[in-house]
Amino acid sequence: MDSFVVVITNAYRDGKLLDAIQNKLRENWENHDTLIAELTKLHNHRDIDLIASFSVLKNSPTSQLDFFLLRNVLEKSLPKLDAPVSKTMNCVANLVKEAGNDMMAGTLLPPFVDYCSANPSRPKDALKIIENLPEEYAALFTQVVIAGARLDIEFFLDEIVRFSRHENIELRRNSVFSLGRIKYPENSHIIEKAIICLEISVKNETDDRLLGALIDSAFNLYKQTQTQAERITNIVNKALSKGDDYTLHASSAIFGFGIKELPDILLDCLLSQLIRVKPENKGSLDNIDYGLTELIPRGNWKGVEFLENFLLSNSEKLTIDVFDSLMRELFKNQNNILNRLVTRWFIMGDRILCDGISEIAKLAHEGNIQLAVAPSDFDHSQPIHIIFLARKAIGYLFSTPVTAASILISLMHYASDKTTTEALINLLFDFLLINYPGAIRKYVTEKTAIESDGVKSSLETVVKLSNEYFENIKSTGIIPELHPSQSQRDTYRRRFSKIIEQAMRDAQKESVLLSLVSTSVLLYGRKSVNYAYGSDGQFNRMEFPLQPHSTEMEFPRVTNIDPFGLDYALRVFRAERISQ
Repeated sequence: MDSFVVVITNAYRDGKLLDAIQNKLRENWENHDTLIAELTKLHNHRDIDLIASFSVLKNSPTSQLDFFLLRNVLEKSLPKLDAPVSKTMNCVANLVKEAGNDMMAGTLLPPFVDYCSANPSRPKDALKIIENLPEEYAALFTQVVIAGARLDIEFFLDEIVRFSRHENIELRRNSVFSLGRIKYPENSHIIEKAIICLEISVKNETDDRLLGALIDSAFNLYKQTQTQAERITNIVNKALSKGDDYTLHASSAIFGFGIKELPDILLDCLLSQLIRVKPENKGSLDNIDYGLTELIPRGNWKGVEFLENFLLSNSEKLTIDVFDSLMRELFKNQNNILNRLVTRWFIMGDRILCDGISEIAKLAHEGNIQLAVAPSDFDHSQPIHIIFLARKAIGYLFSTPVTAASILISLMHYASDKTTTEALINLLFDFLLINYPGAIRKYVTEKTAIESDGVKSSLETVVKLSNEYFENIKSTGIIPELHPSQSQRDTYRRRFSKIIEQAMRDAQKESVLLSLVSTSVLLYGRKSVNYAYGSDGQFNRMEFPLQPHSTEMEFPRVTNIDPFGLDYALRVFRAERISQ
């Protein structure tokens, strides 16, 4: 270690301390904690000045220095450094700024809190510096008061309240934000002072960012007390009534990540206001997605009503795809919540809601998602409602035929008259079985074996119609006029092949995996051979046996005969509405 000390001190005198630290870390990474401890000791003995050296560190792509590797050294040593407050603040502020928008930008702030709380005078000195130079150091206000509150919470809470009325808007924003970040003693009267401060601020302030910070603090205060739900809700509601995008984003974050801790009164408040989130604010929509993913699957119908209202209010600007986490969760809960949504949204008939069901069904990919109507969500005593749901299922789920068929079969359980039953049989046969004789015939046959007598009889009728239909087709023999020539078929196959090839290229451009690896095309063979470096530094031959794989896709048969007629019928089914 003596050689390490010599190298480091000499490098410091030559103005190359950071280069030397980087080299030593890379040479002895397994002992990096020991090296950092030794650097801390050298600094505190005044042999080197880490703060001064790190103050000039830049995050430049042309620099030979690894910015985040070196900054990690300061993160680990800072709490134990003996250094002037002003110089340390300047160094920390510069390094946070240099990190830019990197996710690691804020990792230096917790060590700075520990540095400040290591000496009772540091937080007070830092607070004076911030007040004198708010343009440079306002961003460190929260860390300073968090450190100070560890030592003297009453004094620093009074300081936060004082700064909440400061003329500098950045200091007011950070002071309000800090109220929710300091740790309050359990069963303490002190937290009442913080709540009063928020109530005064929400009354006087109009700045959107400040109001967003205020909402964040209000919820954090509630989490610490688990009381005062009504007062906290009033504060949040007043802030939301005055705020805009920042305020709504702060509320969406509470909804997304604090959903399990929200009292009902505050949940209702957020749901009533988050409807105003703009479709272009992707971050806020993601937060709402996380909250709905937790709320809806556990059966809270307030979340469903919010989702419906939000989608309907923005039907021209977005689709249910923006809530992709919720879609996956609904897909997993298909036997309860999703069945209710299918019934409810098809009965409502709004395009954006019905398209949402279609998108969720497509998550099955090559598998089959089987759904059923929920009798509690439609009037199954009305035949028109049963037929309407069947037509909607075909219209929106035609590309996932087994899913559509599962809904039609579930509707057969509620068909109490012969006319309704025959209508369902004809819809299942005319639109699904004729178009998808492979998948649907197999599915109907499987269901016939397990269904109750009434539905079993209907399915047997469908199978019988299918047999007669295809036997009649075969009996006509080959009609040349209905068959394209060989050259026409070859032309179509070449065109279709080019379309698929281009689609594959487009998909590969979006692939995260393929952007990381190289690809090659094998024209024929039984295995591929590659060479890779081994631990011995030599090329090793690696053989990979090739395995066959295949997939199949069943295209609707009627598209070859009457594509426009089929498309028109499906459009009619999708456009139909029923009076509630």
